[in-house]
Amino acid sequence: MTPHSTEPIRDAAEVEALAEALAEAGSYALDLEFVSDGRYVPELGLVQVAWGEPEAPIVCAIDPVATDPGPVLALTGDPEIETVLHGGQADLALIAYRFGVQPHHVVDTQIAAAFLGLGEQVGFAAAVERELGIPVDKGPQFTDWLLRPLSAEQLRYALDDVRLLLPLWERLRGRLDGTERMEWVRDESDRLGQNAATRLAPELCYRKVGGYGKLNPVELGRLRALAAWREQTALEVNRPPSWILPDPVMLALCRRPPQGARELAGVRAMPRRTADRMAGEILEVLEAGAAAPVERPKRPPRRPADVEALSPMVGGLVQAVSREHDIAARFVGTRADIEALVAWWDDGKPEPAEGIRMMEGWRRALVGEEVLRFLDGERAIAVDRDAPSQIRLVDADAQGRERKGR
Repeated sequence: MTPHSTEPIRDAAEVEALAEALAEAGSYALDLEFVSDGRYVPELGLVQVAWGEPEAPIVCAIDPVATDPGPVLALTGDPEIETVLHGGQADLALIAYRFGVQPHHVVDTQIAAAFLGLGEQVGFAAAVERELGIPVDKGPQFTDWLLRPLSAEQLRYALDDVRLLLPLWERLRGRLDGTERMEWVRDESDRLGQNAATRLAPELCYRKVGGYGKLNPVELGRLRALAAWREQTALEVNRPPSWILPDPVMLALCRRPPQGARELAGVRAMPRRTADRMAGEILEVLEAGAAAPVERPKRPPRRPADVEALSPMVGGLVQAVSREHDIAARFVGTRADIEALVAWWDDGKPEPAEGIRMMEGWRRALVGEEVLRFLDGERAIAVDRDAPSQIRLVDADAQGRERKGR
């Protein structure tokens, strides 16, 4: 491989040789350029990698329009090889769907930056400029990566992303090594990879349609069948599902199924292309769905108002802990995580606490146990203007004595 080569690989044998070089290195940086406009699954336009010494890495690109980059992208699934990305969820999702690779041993520098106080979702250019003092040209960022030939400017921009990714990770890793946060970063990066590779099954896609819970069983049966058909069709033609059937149209069709293609075409906001080409399929799917009713999902019982009021209070504690430890709050606990923890506590804290993220791993040690002590009445919230967050937890008895002495 030629260091800093600007000519993309277009030969299968060279791709295999590159994959062997990256595997031998044991760690490499990866970035993808793709086109997502008007597509359900983005189309890959360029693959860039870097490996070797961070201060002088070898960089290389593959042209996926000319040759299969699969042998290199398969390395993201090798647990013995470290893949470094920045904001890599979309990249990993594309690799998982188009190449069938389940990510393992990935490191996301955007996550690492969040655990070092650089911001919740800091961009690559901002992270590089802040950590390395190097300005990043984002001029060709919005370009059609499927057009050929690619210009020298496009290739320089694309290769700079991976060329700078290795020294960025080296800098962030230097600050994380020897601390428990390195484990946290790896844990969250693994979670990112797992989530990116997960796609909702077609038969469950009806749950993504807003308002589905208001339908009766027969209408819900139609929606389940129609949403599954829309998902499969969207993947086949690679167009966003809403382009095929918008959610409001789906609901209208399920509540009042049309009697024939002409009536279907007259449904408000019905895409003309869909009505012209797919009317027969849609009518058949609606009929089949009606024959398989789906019971309405049971709503969880409404909790007492005083219990529901606890979630915002716990949210404040999570924000306080996040600021105190200089960690992006969304990694400590999202709103859904907080509500799940309060509900679990209200149910009597059954063990094991499966699915309660704030009671797992590092989150439990950082904030989960303290939140439980607060919910159990052992700890109380105090305002401390000298504290980083102006909020801290104190022993409930101590706060009572403090108030009494005022």
